[in-house]
This record gives sequence, C-alpha cells and structure tokens, in this order.
Amino acid sequence: MTLAFNGIEQLLDMYLPDILGNPEPSVAYLVAEKQHSATRKMDFLRELLEVICGDRPTVQAEAATVRDLLEKTKEFGRRRNEYVHSYAFIDYKARKRTLRSKKEVIECNEKDITDLATEMDDITVPLSQALHKLMTVLIKVRCAH
Repeated sequence: MTLAFNGIEQLLDMYLPDILGNPEPSVAYLVAEKQHSATRKMDFLRELLEVICGDRPTVQAEAATVRDLLEKTKEFGRRRNEYVHSYAFIDYKARKRTLRSKKEVIECNEKDITDLATEMDDITVPLSQALHKLMTVLIKVRCAH
C-alpha cells in the first residue's frame, strides 16, 4: 500500500517542474521540492492548475482531468494514513489483529488494505497519462506564444 502511494508521489515529483514551466529547471525543482508531503504536493498542483487555466484557458480539459484524479488520489492518501500512522497489535483477548490510531482502535482489515493498494496502483497509469497530456499541451501552448 505504501509503495503504491509512493509511486503516485513520484509522478507528482516528476511532472511538477514541467508543469511549472520555469525556464531554469533548477528553480522549478526547488519550488516542487518545497511541497514535502504528498497532500501538500496535490494541493499545490491543484492551485497551480487553477492559476495556469486562468492564463491558458485552452488547457481547461486536461487540467480538469488531472484535478479529478488528484481528488481520488488525495482520498487514497487519507485512507492510507489511517493505516500507516497507526500502531498494530494483536488483541489476544478478542483473538484478532487491531490498529490503534490517535482517534480509535479498529480491527485490522487485510482485505481493505489490499484493496486500497490495488486501487492506488490502478490510478497510477491514468494519472501519469493525464499529467503527461497536460504537460504536452502546456509545452505546445507556451511555445506558440
């Protein structure tokens, strides 16, 4: 599950500098790296797309596709964090695996974890394709002006 989410975060790291379109690649990478968590990167990218669409309305469709996929991905991140930031233990009294988070104690649902990992893995390709298409359209639009 964590590896699947890391793959999504790597996509953001890879495409953010190109979407920023800064003439100095080192500046674009510096700005992209300042967003330390995946959630911050997604929020930053969403805000960035809104601003870009204001200047370049012709990329609205591609930006909307990326924003929709980011919303789904952000929910995966929230669900992932429930597991990753929990303490796992065996409740010997109840004879089951349990997770303790800051909020609650829940039963460890291995199927839910596996399903979540699969869903995150399944969204990686469409997100990569959407980011690539957006980047390509942005390059064309920026070169045309």
